[in-house]
Amino acid sequence: MIEQPIPDIFKDKRLVALDIETTGLHPKYNTIIEIGGVEIVNGEVRNFKGMDGFTKMFSGGHSSMYLVRKVHRIKDKERQKCKTFMECAKGISDYLSNSIIVTHNGNAFDIPMIQEKLTKAGCPLHDFKSIDTLQLVRRMRKKEGIEDDDEKRVGGRNTLGNLCNEFGLAYGGEGGDKAHRGFEDAEACLNVLFYLMNNGRVEVSI
Repeated sequence: MIEQPIPDIFKDKRLVALDIETTGLHPKYNTIIEIGGVEIVNGEVRNFKGMDGFTKMFSGGHSSMYLVRKVHRIKDKERQKCKTFMECAKGISDYLSNSIIVTHNGNAFDIPMIQEKLTKAGCPLHDFKSIDTLQLVRRMRKKEGIEDDDEKRVGGRNTLGNLCNEFGLAYGGEGGDKAHRGFEDAEACLNVLFYLMNNGRVEVSI
């Protein structure tokens, strides 16, 4: 659920907040096994068009590394009958292109991972802009004179879950039990972005 009012700057824009889950952390050698997102067009929330609703899992790739699997809790058997990410690449590229992509740490992870796979499939992303809420939070901390010992790492106070707790936002879906899943993290990312903007903590220009 999008808890925060959509800032006026986005009322005539197309945003796609997204989050991916993978078998590991290397864009070249690991596989995307889930993508989830929230689309906002002209100030209205829509579903993740063409992705069977808000989220989609993919087959393929080796079993997730234990530490990664422990985070997203996606079992290989859950996605055995799904299509691979590469089979869906054209539709994903068409959908994400020509949009403002909103992620948390996506400039360093999600977008390079997606771009690696889409380029390999011959349909790279094009004509998109990105907003990374992790970068915005680090900018906010610096502006507010708060020492940020997480500046060079993703963990700690700047994780999506910790930020939602700090700002009084829901995390992990309605029941709070779906943290680190595609759609729920994409939704939380939007709420963090809108909270920061609506409360004057950061400025965003598109």
